[in-house]
Amino acid sequence: MSWLFSILLLASASTTSVKPTKLEFGFLYDKGWGTVLDAYHRTVSRGDTTVSLSLSQADLDSVWQKMIEVHFFDLKEPHPDYGSSTWGQMKPNTTIRLEGTLGFRTRRLNWNSGYIVKNEGEWKAIGELQVLIDRVLGRQPQYEALSSREVHPF
Repeated sequence: MSWLFSILLLASASTTSVKPTKLEFGFLYDKGWGTVLDAYHRTVSRGDTTVSLSLSQADLDSVWQKMIEVHFFDLKEPHPDYGSSTWGQMKPNTTIRLEGTLGFRTRRLNWNSGYIVKNEGEWKAIGELQVLIDRVLGRQPQYEALSSREVHPF
């Protein structure tokens, strides 16, 4: 009889979809030029000023969902292949950093904005995620209240 219970338990476990909780999710987005959104520590920095910033659950959910949708946690570190990209078209350029944690899995990406990559595949996915996070960040009054202290070398 216990073998029947074990089989039923295994069968139900294999069909159950485990969805990570939002409590296990965090991210960091460093736009370069001194702007960093750190959802782990609930801060935003612009230049040499850092202030508290707690994103709404809806904003966290939208970033979480986009990371899942674009398979962020499956992307190659430190960045997808540059492929047939062109170097030096964007000047000045900076290093962009995007990190996400889901449960015990963390993915850390960084790339130089000087590369012009094709808007397809993994680079398109990263671009969509970047646009979403930029939109979320731009709506935050704490971010807007920071003076423009980004350091540009031009």
